[in-house]
Amino acid sequence: RMYQFAPIMLSISSTVRTEPKPGETLEREEGNATISSTSHSTDGSKEPEENADVPVCWFEDEETNAALRWHLFVGVLWDMKENHNMPWRIRLHFTNYPTTQILPLQQPVTAVVQKTFKNSWKQSLFLQHNSSKVAMNMTKQSHEQLWSSILMSDYEKYRLVSKDLPSTDNLLPVRVLVDSNPPIQRRCKLLETPSMTLGDILVEWAPNVFEREPEHKSARPKDASTRWMLQGLQKIPLTAPLEILWETLRYPDYFLYIIVRTKR
Repeated sequence: RMYQFAPIMLSISSTVRTEPKPGETLEREEGNATISSTSHSTDGSKEPEENADVPVCWFEDEETNAALRWHLFVGVLWDMKENHNMPWRIRLHFTNYPTTQILPLQQPVTAVVQKTFKNSWKQSLFLQHNSSKVAMNMTKQSHEQLWSSILMSDYEKYRLVSKDLPSTDNLLPVRVLVDSNPPIQRRCKLLETPSMTLGDILVEWAPNVFEREPEHKSARPKDASTRWMLQGLQKIPLTAPLEILWETLRYPDYFLYIIVRTKR
């Protein structure tokens, strides 16, 4: 179990140091680090139950000291970063859970994460098909195979599940995240001619950030410092067809995530 390798307290050179609070780092000292025999959490929480799959934990960006939203894909979190310095240094915490900054997480952790993913998956299917029947008609085995493919990063298994879903020609589930604001989530209805572009949806959904040029009517950011990213890709032309972007860059929950960052 993970918590066996992540003790609540460490004994370093005959001194006991608790896990650092958000934004703090343990100072390095000479001597060997040994696991303390204490069984009490620094925040008064109970020791993880024996049948717990993984302990309740959270991740923090070391550069910004910001708690990472565990319900978002790591690719989305990366795109939302202001600076993309490598390597990305992330601190793992097992105490002092920041309930005011990120969604609550409780035992059993894996089941909660699975439920969160399935809810997002169902939302995208509803937006895409304008009905909840598609998700409801999936067999229990299909749901289990879907989650297993996510855990094991097995694309072939994921493809086998997703290929059985009915197709739709003109409705695409899209999420647009501007800075740290809540995501804008809607179905995008494609127009027959001309095809809807990335710029079209950004002008429509984020009019405070994007606009149309007076002469050519093409989309552009109001501020030249504004940047947008999809799956780690920058400088994607605003004229790129949205349908192609969704087909190639959507996430496992079937949403296309468009991340927009301003310098505000």
